[in-house]
Amino acid sequence: MILFVSVCSCDNTEYYDIYGDKGVVYVDELKGNPNYLAEGFVYNTPRDSNGSVDIKFPVRANVEVTEDVEAFFRINNDLVASFNERYNADYGTLDPAIFVTEKMNLRITRGEMESKDSLHVYIPKEKFAEIEPGDYLIPVELEKVNGYLEKTVTSVRCVYYMAVSVIYDSSNIRPHGSEGTDGTLATDRSGWNMTCNGDYSYGPLSNLIDGDTDSYSGGNYTSDIYWLLDLGKVYSNILGTYILHFHAKYQWVSVKVSTSVDGEKWIDHGTTTPNDGTWYSQADIAKFISPVEARYIKLVFTTDYYSIFYR
Repeated sequence: MILFVSVCSCDNTEYYDIYGDKGVVYVDELKGNPNYLAEGFVYNTPRDSNGSVDIKFPVRANVEVTEDVEAFFRINNDLVASFNERYNADYGTLDPAIFVTEKMNLRITRGEMESKDSLHVYIPKEKFAEIEPGDYLIPVELEKVNGYLEKTVTSVRCVYYMAVSVIYDSSNIRPHGSEGTDGTLATDRSGWNMTCNGDYSYGPLSNLIDGDTDSYSGGNYTSDIYWLLDLGKVYSNILGTYILHFHAKYQWVSVKVSTSVDGEKWIDHGTTTPNDGTWYSQADIAKFISPVEARYIKLVFTTDYYSIFYR
């Protein structure tokens, strides 16, 4: 005897099935349902892209199958509009061409309750920069089942949902206070040269790059002065800049960091706020989100009158 029970929810839009010893095929993951969405993210900057959009799961049956069953999946963007309406959301859709799809057909073999393989849908890193900022939803739908079992009629068990947040940040500088400890200071500074467009009557600029924190250079600076550091050659994998500063009256308001490989074409990496110090400050570090290749580093300061800078 085969038992079938169908129960309608109170809004008449959802169905739940219990098929007794016949069974059904369905998706059952801890995340990926409307109440607990799987999450992905993309973080784009002018220099690089990072993130993770990666979906992987098997298909399941609620009984041991007595013969092989094959399940077919697809990305179905038509489900995004209905999801938005039902859950009062505002997700966009992603072009299916941006995805790499693997093993979209899964087989549950005789005597098993889930497929040995897992479906795999992901966006490769080289595609991240093509995605506009916004919030997106990826619905991976169990489209049909071949074999003696049927797919569940419970819609939340037929679709795996991933919400993807895509952010574009024009700054390549980590927020102040989140610089981390990666990287080491360069010790070989032969060939380096520092210039400045402002007053530096308190010690030569070479003191800024000699590695001696007892030497200094400074002056009566006004706003929008800059230091230009020539490294003598192009370096790759530059993680940031490191400066110690002391101020007699006021201090830096902001520092804009730009780099160049030839001294002509410049990349603006953004602006950071220096540490707030009284007379002597901790190190001010401008740490890049993505490593930089450059020969020239320009630091443009906005300051409040007078500072002496240590290095």
